[in-house]
Amino acid sequence: MLKKSLLWIAASVLVATTTYLIVRPKKSYALTDDVMGATSLFVLGDSQTKRHLGEAYKEVFDNLDVSYFGKEGATHEDYIKDESLLDNLQCADILVIQLGDNGIPNKESSVVNFITKVKERCPKSMIFWGGPMKPVEPTVRSNYVSMTDPSSFKYLPNYIEMRRTWDTRLSEWLQKLGVVYVSNIDLQESQPTDAAFSDSRGGDGIHLDQPSALDLANLMYKVIFKSEQEVL
Repeated sequence: MLKKSLLWIAASVLVATTTYLIVRPKKSYALTDDVMGATSLFVLGDSQTKRHLGEAYKEVFDNLDVSYFGKEGATHEDYIKDESLLDNLQCADILVIQLGDNGIPNKESSVVNFITKVKERCPKSMIFWGGPMKPVEPTVRSNYVSMTDPSSFKYLPNYIEMRRTWDTRLSEWLQKLGVVYVSNIDLQESQPTDAAFSDSRGGDGIHLDQPSALDLANLMYKVIFKSEQEVL
């Protein structure tokens, strides 16, 4: 009798757990109530922002006053070391930091220092951070990704794993700082292969082209104003 009771309890727990896993809501990246009153957005970043992503944000977030600044090859540490570079930061209701493609060293204090400086300048801004892009096979001639040299860190499988490490570091560190982290790697992998921003996106393997930048900006709009469930 005791054996049957234990089996019944175990089965009930299994059913309850399975049901929860099926119906539980996905975690939202942002609380809609916090951003509904926003009227302005600023993007601070690197070459991704400077080339196509900044303009993509202006096109997609056309209900907001959008501006941006991007510097080729920039990292968050560059913005710390050069205060004049950080002077390009413009306070807005929503700040999007698009940094990570040029490396995230295993130095949590530098990310803390960077966010501290940003918050000191813009204490009322809601901060989102978009991480490094997932490398893909280039569709044009490119020196950014190697498809033939396994000894190179730019060899596609090696490069993807390296950037996953950067992605994980940012995710873990920023969670402690009250910053909403958005994994561009996760976003890209969740998209159908025929989407502009997907594992089959075009370009040099690292930098977004205009279609993929627009696609990512649209995804970020949903992340900021809606929920992860509507994105993934």
